[in-house]
Amino acid sequence: MTTLKIANFYNNNLEVFGNSKIAVIIIMPQGIVIPILVNTKDNEYDSRPFSTFEATTKWILS
Repeated sequence: MTTLKIANFYNNNLEVFGNSKIAVIIIMPQGIVIPILVNTKDNEYDSRPFSTFEATTKWILS
């Protein structure tokens, strides 16, 4: 799935994802590219990549 397809999916389903925080936990360093590119297309939701569960939890709860 391309970056634009992922971003379009979120944007086409704002009734589910609107005003939401979407966290992506990355295990391999090369896996960070797509979530960062999707983040550039965020409109009415916020998505971010993280490398730890702790950082993800802190952001989601903020």
